Amino acid sequence: MLNNNWKADFQALINLKVLSKKDILSAVLLMVAVIFFEMLTLTSFIPMIEYLQNGENINFDKSSVWLNYYYKFYGLLGLTPNLLNLSILIVIFISMRQLMNFFSTIEIARIKHKVGRGLAMKCFENIIKSNATYLKTLSS
Repeated sequence: MLNNNWKADFQALINLKVLSKKDILSAVLLMVAVIFFEMLTLTSFIPMIEYLQNGENINFDKSSVWLNYYYKFYGLLGLTPNLLNLSILIVIFISMRQLMNFFSTIEIARIKHKVGRGLAMKCFENIIKSNATYLKTLSS
């Protein structure tokens, strides 16, 4: 959970040059892609359920908005929606979500490693640059 000073923490890491705005943007964009494909996956179940309930006899006046969107989408592709097409679309959306989630996890791990390594290098650099008499006063 983020503390109240998360903006200051990010700014400190950026000022120390161990975290860039590009890193933050790439992680945020990947997480937004995960959420987008999650939304597509969940909304594609609604037309499938309606299709299973009604079969070919779908009343578009009483059907959901999502079913109408999917019928228009399939119409643009020149396809007729059926159980197989809807199932394939759901599998594609789930696969894309999982792929984006994988890339997001890898990117966050890369950023964590970069920040940890950068902070360790800054600490080591400052210890090496410090005065020897000051180092002797440290007890550890």
